[in-house]
Amino acid sequence: MTIPGISIVRSNIITAIVCQPERFKNKHQFWGYCMLVRHIQESGGKIYGNKRVHGRRELRDIFIGAANQQ
Repeated sequence: MTIPGISIVRSNIITAIVCQPERFKNKHQFWGYCMLVRHIQESGGKIYGNKRVHGRRELRDIFIGAANQQ
């Protein structure tokens, strides 16, 4: 099974960084760890935070590179 844009090298790097995928409760937590989503804190219609909080930049770069390769 292959994923377009994810080569053997990229898949090995993802595996080495993630190690235990079962530590993520759902795909949304994994996306957050990959820094592919932004954390927005909003109160009263005003946005107070619009940033990527925690994660691994390497994973973000791998997935964005794979998407741009297509």
